[in-house]
Amino acid sequence: MEAVRFVFAGGTYAPMDCLVGRGGPGDAPSQPPASGLVTARELAVIRAIQKGKSNKVIAYELNMCESAVKVHVRRTMKKLNAQNRTDVAIKSQTVLTTFRGIDTCF
Repeated sequence: MEAVRFVFAGGTYAPMDCLVGRGGPGDAPSQPPASGLVTARELAVIRAIQKGKSNKVIAYELNMCESAVKVHVRRTMKKLNAQNRTDVAIKSQTVLTTFRGIDTCF
């Protein structure tokens, strides 16, 4: 339901399966867990991280607690196998750019 609200508000929602590269069995270690989908809130946090915003600013703009932002950042880092916020911004940008033209995912 939250994803639908996010899309109606002008956001973009994409399941993690659509965002990760598809390849052979050798690609498995670099991919995030298959069970992890990017939620609408996680995607909104990712977009804010890409703009260089702090947790406090993200929390204010998305009307959520700063601790909730930290949870979303941590989950996103795990899903993308990222080491830090900069890594999240880089990996998510690469993945989102690669799959932007796929209609079935967006």
